[in-house]
Amino acid sequence: MKKVYFWYPYRDNPRERTAEIHIIIAKLHEKYPDVNFLYPHFAFPGWENEFGRDYTLKCTADEVKRSDEAWIGYHPLTSGMENDVSIAKQYNC
Repeated sequence: MKKVYFWYPYRDNPRERTAEIHIIIAKLHEKYPDVNFLYPHFAFPGWENEFGRDYTLKCTADEVKRSDEAWIGYHPLTSGMENDVSIAKQYNC
């Protein structure tokens, strides 16, 4: 099963963005049933507040490195998304 890291904003409105991403991912699962989508809203909920932004970005970067692909689900990119995109480029995701 292919592992895809999916970027979507979070920091500007965590509650609303999390609700949005759950709907988006559900639709993507219908279209791509053989893809395992990972997104930080699910994997690291509330971490930024609890552990700090730098630690959370490191954890998301680790997941990007382990992914087969990385998809962007929102433009313009946020600073956290830009950080992950630069890592994905290094690891050819």
